[in-house]
Amino acid sequence: MSDLSSGQRIQDRLRQFNQRRQENEDWRKYQSWHLNSTTVSLNVAKAWSAGYTGKGVLVAVVDDGVNKDHPDLVSNLNFKASYDFLSNRRENANHNSDSHGTQCAGIIAGGNNTKCGVGIAFESQISSIRLYDETINRYSTDELEAKALSFKRDMIDIYSNSWGPGDRPFEVEGPGSQLRDVLYNGTRLGRKGKGSIFVFAAGNGGVLSDSCAYNGYVNSVYTIAISGVNHDGTIPAYAEPCASIMAVTYGQDMFRYGKYIPPVVTVKGSAGCTEKFPGSSGATAMASGIIALALQANSNLTWRDVQHIVVRSSQPIRPAKKVRSASRSRPIWTENAAGLKTSSSSRVVIRSHENSRFTLTLRHTDCGIRYLEHVQAEINLQFPRRGELEMVLTSPGRTESKLLYPRVMDTYAGFQNYTNLQVTSLAYWGEEPTGDWKITIGKARKRWRTNNNRKGRIFGLKLILYGTKKDPLAENYHVHRNIKKVKVVNIDRRKREIPIHGGYSWWSYWGECSEKCGKGTQKRYRKCTNPPPENNGRDCKGPSEDLRSCRGYRCPVDGGYSQWTKWSNCNVECENGTQERRRSCNSPRPRFDGKPCVGSNKDERSCSSHAECQKRVCGNIASPTSCQRHFDDGMCSNPSVRRMCRKTCGLCPVCANIATEKLCQKYFDDGLCSNPSMRGMCQAKCGLCPVCKNALTDSQCQKYFNDGSCSESWVKKACRKTCLSC
Repeated sequence: MSDLSSGQRIQDRLRQFNQRRQENEDWRKYQSWHLNSTTVSLNVAKAWSAGYTGKGVLVAVVDDGVNKDHPDLVSNLNFKASYDFLSNRRENANHNSDSHGTQCAGIIAGGNNTKCGVGIAFESQISSIRLYDETINRYSTDELEAKALSFKRDMIDIYSNSWGPGDRPFEVEGPGSQLRDVLYNGTRLGRKGKGSIFVFAAGNGGVLSDSCAYNGYVNSVYTIAISGVNHDGTIPAYAEPCASIMAVTYGQDMFRYGKYIPPVVTVKGSAGCTEKFPGSSGATAMASGIIALALQANSNLTWRDVQHIVVRSSQPIRPAKKVRSASRSRPIWTENAAGLKTSSSSRVVIRSHENSRFTLTLRHTDCGIRYLEHVQAEINLQFPRRGELEMVLTSPGRTESKLLYPRVMDTYAGFQNYTNLQVTSLAYWGEEPTGDWKITIGKARKRWRTNNNRKGRIFGLKLILYGTKKDPLAENYHVHRNIKKVKVVNIDRRKREIPIHGGYSWWSYWGECSEKCGKGTQKRYRKCTNPPPENNGRDCKGPSEDLRSCRGYRCPVDGGYSQWTKWSNCNVECENGTQERRRSCNSPRPRFDGKPCVGSNKDERSCSSHAECQKRVCGNIASPTSCQRHFDDGMCSNPSVRRMCRKTCGLCPVCANIATEKLCQKYFDDGLCSNPSMRGMCQAKCGLCPVCKNALTDSQCQKYFNDGSCSESWVKKACRKTCLSC
């Protein structure tokens, strides 16, 4: 608080806020479960009562845009600090109004009114920095990310990033060279030298066994990585494990486990509200709002001060009761050598006969750091299936931290290398680094049944330490080094704090048709028991009964034939034959003792192919109209037209002369008609029409047939009848 009068005004506004909320009990209870100072919460209401609402702090929502028209955001949106880098113009409404960034902005700075849930820093300013748009498949680039996270760095205090490289558990991605420079320079030049605060979501790839250890944005020492935790202290299905997560905030899981799904209320679209915003995006926005409250309390905090505050003020918790579902794991808390609590969703398990161990020794003469902050390992290696590998780092104080996690999809994707991969751990915060550091790399235990004799090569390992020579807390009387005890979440009390909205069970099976024979109706039902409404929660919405028409077939159904198929082709060419058609007894098929179909399912008739044969030989293959048009256009000289329009073009080659009459007469006079090619071109003159009969005499053809000469082409043509080739 800057003065008593401003603090009094804030208290008056808070009283008005609470009075309005009392009039709308439902919305008030939505907020209370994680904002009020209950058993375990974010203690936001306590900060509000002390007069801290984010006033004077500017938070940039770096996302897919913020809807400027929403009544909960319009008064807090700073247009001077907003920009649409995707379209390269000042931020405006020419994008999807129902944006992801709008929901993040509502959690950070939603208005203090009865419209939607109040934002954590409801008097802070927000700016909209549009970087991507999934609805039109346009994504950020290194250049755009660098411009976005350096935009108005003197004005903007916090860059809230509820996005990342994606949840594809076979990729290793991180900031490009331009953004790496921006993150480095932002912590030195931003906020007029105090350093920009970069908050990043840890990702939602937990359901795909992804790990944020392979996310370069999260592993940067200049960012604050945030994930989420369920209302009962269990780990959400979306959460990705890695040692670089600095803290978690409360949020919604992606799936329902039991009946408790506490709402996360925020804005939606151009004027709406929602109570569903699962994943690490909402958790990251909550963290940005909380940091905004801290910056209002002390605007001189540097970017490293903020990181120390997050480390020292975060509350370690664990569920009070045993988690029944294997899908909802419990965090495992350990204490590092500096007395700080760290957690991981899985313990270190590497079998000794399947790993390689390396020891790096640090002495006082090697390193001037006495109080650690970030620890990074840089790895270069090759392994036939890199997704099978795990890596563990053990400090001189015997604190273990898992740096690399196995990934199933990465194993089967065929990737083999890690090149200059930098993985960060915060588990050693406050420890003294002198002594032996041990790195263990090996194959994951009991993950996949693959060849255990696979071998790889490690080309380089580097340990990078960040910290201070002097104790950063030596002159800070606000912070003490007492070890925090793990507090137990009182689930029974939490039940009374959270409104449970009614949910319908699955629909029952459709009942029997009201008519056993003919048209009728049938019903199905559902009950408001999944879960039943509790603690002033809303009742189930929608009907509990459904009706549809049906037809009862519990009576004799006589069989009926389907339509006849088309007649098949004649079974012979150029002679008399037969063709058939069929039908099936399925329209309807006989059921419930009904009579079978009467009559045959097969029909047969005689057919003759002579006309078609003649049409192919001396007729028009194309239509008469088309052939007449070709004839009129003088196209009969074209070989393809001659073949299709033999009748119209007058060029039937069966019993006529293909060559000119004069040339054929010359061949005839010269006695060349015995030549097969001459016979073929001068059939009328040579008198040897070979269609469906023998051009030579029957006795000659019989002789060729007996001698096996029918394989010769000219014999086959001259003796078609005998050689059976017509």
